[in-house]
Amino acid sequence: MRIHFAVISALVTSSYFYSAWVAAQPAGKIIYALGATQLQDSAGKSQPARKGDAVAAGQTLVTQNGRMQVRFADGGFIVLHVLDHFV
Repeated sequence: MRIHFAVISALVTSSYFYSAWVAAQPAGKIIYALGATQLQDSAGKSQPARKGDAVAAGQTLVTQNGRMQVRFADGGFIVLHVLDHFV
């Protein structure tokens, strides 16, 4: 019984640390930013978005007359292109 408990305990402990490690990894990375682009956290605090910045899960990508490209950890890719006027 002790051996089984130790094995289960070790598996639960290692999966807990793996989950924490995965949660700490960025959800994506900004590969291009031009103009008025920002990253906003869940509390509403904003910072300028720059090429190379990590994008965390829960952050909001904001553009105001700007462009941004983001590559996500799962291979996804998005392009945001917002202009404040129409041509």
